[in-house]
Amino acid sequence: MAGRKSRYLEVDRTQLVDNGLLRFDGLGLACPSTNVPTLDDLGSLTVYAPIRQPNGVTKVVGVHRYVVNATDSMLLVDGNHGPITIVLPEIKLPMLGLEVIIKDSAGTAAQQNITIEGGNPRDTIEGAASLIISTSYGLYKLLCDGESWLVTSKVT
Repeated sequence: MAGRKSRYLEVDRTQLVDNGLLRFDGLGLACPSTNVPTLDDLGSLTVYAPIRQPNGVTKVVGVHRYVVNATDSMLLVDGNHGPITIVLPEIKLPMLGLEVIIKDSAGTAAQQNITIEGGNPRDTIEGAASLIISTSYGLYKLLCDGESWLVTSKVT
């Protein structure tokens, strides 16, 4: 990888989706349009941004803070670029039953911790302001009960 040059991926407006994501047809992936994807000399796509797939799985890579979207059901967090903070959505009544799994998919949490926090200072995770994944390949499965976030499963 060393010595490779990158160039910006040219995107026309027809690839912009209403929610501010870029769509890469044929890949089934999307990334925020504020992050600039690049193509290396071999034509490989590098996106340093969360990548959402239509099935609710989001690959979180290259950002230090990610706010969970209501359509996210599983976050595959890659901490190769440094520690990451995952911010849960602010708790509102319609969120009753919302589940999200946050997983260290790269096995880097022992070196680059993943912090999980509420979207509002009054939102807690079983009474705590935050949780930390500090074990490689660790995970938390969380459930919103309409008032707080509950841990339903963990590997830490």
